[in-house]
Amino acid sequence: MFVTCFHVESADEAWGHTGMAYFLEHLMFKGTPNNYPTGTFDKLMKKCGVVIGERISYDFTYFWVYLSKENLETYMKVFVDYLAHLSITPEEFEKEQHFILQEFRDRTTQDDDMLQSCAFEILFANHPYQREIIGVESEVQKTSLEEIHQFRKTHYVPKAMTIVVVGDISSEEARIIAEKYYGPLNGPDPLPRQWPQILPRQGEKVRLTKESDQVKLSGLVFYFRIPRFARRSSKGGCHGIVCKMISERKDELSLPAAC
Repeated sequence: MFVTCFHVESADEAWGHTGMAYFLEHLMFKGTPNNYPTGTFDKLMKKCGVVIGERISYDFTYFWVYLSKENLETYMKVFVDYLAHLSITPEEFEKEQHFILQEFRDRTTQDDDMLQSCAFEILFANHPYQREIIGVESEVQKTSLEEIHQFRKTHYVPKAMTIVVVGDISSEEARIIAEKYYGPLNGPDPLPRQWPQILPRQGEKVRLTKESDQVKLSGLVFYFRIPRFARRSSKGGCHGIVCKMISERKDELSLPAAC
């Protein structure tokens, strides 16, 4: 398993410009000007037998792949080219923008999403966590291709990146390949996070009501706002180990044989 994690996500977006990270994730592998035209990435990954995915959160974004040791260098080479030279045509941009806007419409029929949205507005009233990761529909609708590129160049920089390798390869072998492709990357220092402190609840009762004709089921959900864990458990297989390494910024971690 190989992971590239960026310590940037929806909570890092400026107010009035939400949904940028989610939008960029949709556009990340559209093409590069010299080596990989539009549509090449999926075909190449399929040819190499690579299983790829990504995770979006409030705090970080990571792209993960399951692949053989023999294909690790190929993947790193391809990924770094997309990261450094991502090329997006206006047609591809409009296509993905339309797709995301349709997601907003679909979410109005999903009861769980509506419940979480209401809860987070109350729990994190003064904090970016109150916003949905997908962003605000009206803001996504007016997002430009230039803004997406600027967001990528500002936040998806080497010093905001952690890479993790889990599997049948020594740390030295992995380090040599990573330095070959990731080493030449350069960019500005990451912007410091200036999030407001999450205010403690003082026992006051807050009620937020939203109505929709689309809600089909009755439900009751309890949310508990708890402190951030200082250490993450490695339970949960390789994904648990990845989260542990990302949160602790480890260079290496002893792995259980089961992984």
